Amino acid sequence: MEKLRTYKQLIEWLANMEHQQWIAWSKNIVNSEKISEDRMDRWAGLWKDYNKLTTEQKEQDREWAEKIIDEMPFKCPMYQCGGIMQSVERKYPKSKNEDDFPDGMVGDFQIPDLICTNCKAIYSFTKFKRGKHGIPPKPEVLGILPNFI
Repeated sequence: MEKLRTYKQLIEWLANMEHQQWIAWSKNIVNSEKISEDRMDRWAGLWKDYNKLTTEQKEQDREWAEKIIDEMPFKCPMYQCGGIMQSVERKYPKSKNEDDFPDGMVGDFQIPDLICTNCKAIYSFTKFKRGKHGIPPKPEVLGILPNFI
């Protein structure tokens, strides 16, 4: 497998995997349960390689890929305690409330904190710094994509 370098590539790879999983599941259902001929015909029309699907059909698999990414846990990088980092929406700055942000919090304040489920370490993003990799930095510089991908 080619190393994935962008978020879009990751989503496409996951969408392809989701489609393969759906094919296996739907063929199992067809072989083990009684379903309507109409449904079987619809499903059979989708039993093809992900790359041969229409854009609309691919979009359904991409939605599932996005759900995976949104819910994917990752280990605590603070103390390597074995905990999982969970996203927690930031509280409003002191003496502020939702009325001060009618369009939602902006800039760095809109990024949620990550809190470890085990050691309770908090990772709070504060700001991007302009560096040798520019802004925005390349994903591999931030370590966004896991090494195994």
